Amino acid sequence: MLKRCLILLAQVLVVGMCGCQTSECPSTGGSTITTLPDTPENRASLTDRYFELVPFEQLMKDMGEEISKQIPPAMQGRFKEAWEKINTTENTSAIVQTAKNSLSTHLNTSELAAFVQFMENPNGRSAMNKMKVYMADVMPLTQKLAAQALREIAAGQGHGAPL
Repeated sequence: MLKRCLILLAQVLVVGMCGCQTSECPSTGGSTITTLPDTPENRASLTDRYFELVPFEQLMKDMGEEISKQIPPAMQGRFKEAWEKINTTENTSAIVQTAKNSLSTHLNTSELAAFVQFMENPNGRSAMNKMKVYMADVMPLTQKLAAQALREIAAGQGHGAPL
């Protein structure tokens, strides 16, 4: 069960990094941020702007809520308590820093600017806010197939089913 929750957490985090929004944000008004030179400083600046538009604390709260829906009802209360307990400022800060580093490493300024502009658009924010529901629909089958693949790998190596 713990492995399923961790897999779900990782998948929700990846999707959630594409967007989770609860507040209004100013528009760029035709900004030319997509023409910025591709430098580490510009990447960092755009990544910071993205995180202003995508509040990570809300993402973590939403993620815990969605994960709790995937576990047996008898365990949901305990999971929510544990989730709140581990979501300390220190843990959240570490995840945010890791996420920022990853985004600014793997995306160039044009790609980061596209994320920012998408999240500044009300339709973009609305669409991304609905991704958690989409992922909740798709995740059980995805997890089942991933677990099956891992069992097949382990069975082929003579180690038995890992899950």
